[in-house]
Amino acid sequence: LTWPVYYNWTQYSWKEAVSIFNGENNNPNDDYSYKLIYTGEDYPYGPQDWPQGEWYVARDAVAAGMGVRTGITELFNQHLSEIPAYGISIDSNGYLVPNKTWPIRTNLNRIMATENECYNQCGFMAGPNTQYAIYMSNLKALQMGMNWIYVVPTDSYLVEYQDFWNWVRLSLGRSANSSADAWAVLRDAQDLFWTPGNQSPPNNMKKWNGMPYIKNLERYLTQRDVKPDGISARGSVVKTDVIDPANGMSYEGRRTNRSAGSNYLYFDVDEQFIGSIVGYGVEIKVTYLDIGRNSWNIQYNTVIDLKGTLTLAGTNFVTNTNSGKSKTATFALHPNAMFNNKLNGMDFRIYNGGKADIEVSFVRVVKELGTAPTSDGGKVTAGVVGLLALLIMVA
Repeated sequence: LTWPVYYNWTQYSWKEAVSIFNGENNNPNDDYSYKLIYTGEDYPYGPQDWPQGEWYVARDAVAAGMGVRTGITELFNQHLSEIPAYGISIDSNGYLVPNKTWPIRTNLNRIMATENECYNQCGFMAGPNTQYAIYMSNLKALQMGMNWIYVVPTDSYLVEYQDFWNWVRLSLGRSANSSADAWAVLRDAQDLFWTPGNQSPPNNMKKWNGMPYIKNLERYLTQRDVKPDGISARGSVVKTDVIDPANGMSYEGRRTNRSAGSNYLYFDVDEQFIGSIVGYGVEIKVTYLDIGRNSWNIQYNTVIDLKGTLTLAGTNFVTNTNSGKSKTATFALHPNAMFNNKLNGMDFRIYNGGKADIEVSFVRVVKELGTAPTSDGGKVTAGVVGLLALLIMVA
């Protein structure tokens, strides 16, 4: 079997299969091609030592009208960063950016699937990091846009982490319009696939600042560094070789960098998610490392008159107690809060208070049913708030 023969066969067979499943007509009411799934790995894995064109076989299958499946999100740091079949690419600064117009992202019936069951099976060993591995692999799956996940009740620990798995199930396949929350996991993690000698493609295929480290896992909420006062630094919690050495090393969390004049962490909310907030109250939940005794809060714009005049508003302050634990603070935003990219080009920011740094691992913007709150909040709980327990700050 040669590459030209294989390539021509795939291009022809996929188009024919999609046409057949769509009834071979122009009537969308009998279209079922979304049930077709390409089950091979994405760029640049392939079955043979063939030319670079075979790196894009999964992408071509999706472009032809099929769904796609991967089976290795348990290694949440490795390989699944530059994934054209899923419409995600690494930008020049190491962030993962989705292409919202990619066909599989505009038709939510089409299947994007993975498997998350090999935590202490299949030759992998998460051991004391099992909870962390389960959380991160599923956050990775959601970041990729999955709407199906294959699990095994015992091996996936469905009973032990029932609340978390329920949240994952309710999140699968949700668009920015229908999702109950938008979130960002702040981190800096190696993708060893992109280092020399580790099955990496030629070095000229992809380069970015900080390579091979990838910043954050984000779903409808992005954190970006903003000059001059929002250039973040790595967090202090380090994880190494979780599940397998191929998973590399990660710095969990990001912090402000007060010594360099950066007292803020900036965030931008997806425009479609913002449009779906109408009629809901909004809470922002911030998981942070409780070190030091500084007070910090969230800042955002509010409308103060009928002319739409904006003013900078801030939530109540939260004061650290230096417990060294991971905690989550919940802030209820004012009903006149505006997410409009007019805060240094972003929607809101976390302010460290100006006296010491704040280290943050996870931020969620959550739609709240019922009437929007009439005052800003600042309640704190240790460990778990709401649907998601993120313990990545626990060494």
